[in-house]
Amino acid sequence: MLLKIVVTLLLSGYATGFGEVQTYSVRGRITCDDQPSNLVTVRMYDYDKISEDDLMAEINTSEDGTFEMTGSSQELTPIEPYLRIYHHCGDTGEFLFVHCPLNFVYHLPEKGEREVVDVGTIKLRGKFRRDDEIRGCI
Repeated sequence: MLLKIVVTLLLSGYATGFGEVQTYSVRGRITCDDQPSNLVTVRMYDYDKISEDDLMAEINTSEDGTFEMTGSSQELTPIEPYLRIYHHCGDTGEFLFVHCPLNFVYHLPEKGEREVVDVGTIKLRGKFRRDDEIRGCI
């Protein structure tokens, strides 16, 4: 019974917009075969246990493969941000997959207030193959 009350209170707070607006800033560089990977779509989400994950920000990498973004989400609990990176690194150019890029989740570390987290260089392909990579249409 107590669990039902807690869940109801959490859901009602979520639905009415209670909670604190929390932000997260991140920057990095994305490469494919050790070359800058431009026009890669990077989306930052907040993981939610009860509802659909919140899209906090979206950007495409620049010509030198870099990106910098800030996103926010209104939550009762601390946000749990992650990146989902959509790319065509290693694709053979088959027409079927033009709008269905490979993508994977990149988990972000915790950060301090007003800090920009630098994730360094994220290699889409190189010495290892990503086991968590999937193909999804966007």
